[in-house]
Amino acid sequence: MLINYVNIIVNNERQFLEIKPLEYVQEYWPNASITSTPRYFSNFDDTTLYVAPTPDAEYTIELGYQGRINPLSNTNTTNWYTENASDALLYGSLSEANLFTKNMEDYNIYQQKYLQSVTALNNEARRRRRTDYKFPGSPLGENTLTGGQ
Repeated sequence: MLINYVNIIVNNERQFLEIKPLEYVQEYWPNASITSTPRYFSNFDDTTLYVAPTPDAEYTIELGYQGRINPLSNTNTTNWYTENASDALLYGSLSEANLFTKNMEDYNIYQQKYLQSVTALNNEARRRRRTDYKFPGSPLGENTLTGGQ
């Protein structure tokens, strides 16, 4: 899992921790026995977050992360790709299979279809990002900044 951001709550106020490379954070605060309010964080490994300075109290934290998609197996027969991007998955597989068999004519056909599928997925994602916000896509359809439509 890759952590994108970390916030701590101090006196009912959210403070953002700045992401830094692990080497920077370790060099910045080499003595873990000295404590203070955290300022930086780094991804130590897939399951560990490195914070500096060493926290001087218990803090409530908020974090944003990118989870991994579950791989396909005998027991897990679906994931996000099979449910939401089946065309891209199919055409990408056919494209690679035809490249392997050196059938360049079919490879070009399926590669083009794959690129069209990925473009459609990206466009859909952009549309969702734009309409998920309260403004201007509020349920009333009003511009909440100016009050107009």
